[in-house]
Amino acid sequence: MSSHQDKVLSALGLAMRAGKLSLGTEMVQDSVRNGKSHLVVCAGDISDGSRKKLTNTCSYYNVELIEHSEMSSLASALGKKKPISSVSVNDLNFKILIKKQFAPTVKTEND
Repeated sequence: MSSHQDKVLSALGLAMRAGKLSLGTEMVQDSVRNGKSHLVVCAGDISDGSRKKLTNTCSYYNVELIEHSEMSSLASALGKKKPISSVSVNDLNFKILIKKQFAPTVKTEND
């Protein structure tokens, strides 16, 4: 697993401990519909049906959706035994923290 993935999964684990995530396709869709979601993260290995549900819901409610990791890795990072298909980040500060992990590293002349 890359350092980038480690940081994203660590940030998601922190958000989980803070009680700022919703887990699984149905609960994620509810969070998006209720205006609680700031970001949705789905696993790369979810079913096509679940991916379509999440994509349509996030598109309609204008919530950003990113694909990251695998269901088993998400579950492990969140302290769960069963695979996790998707998570809703229900806090703006955690969204910012997670999105920072996707920003490209810019080198300066002093690096």
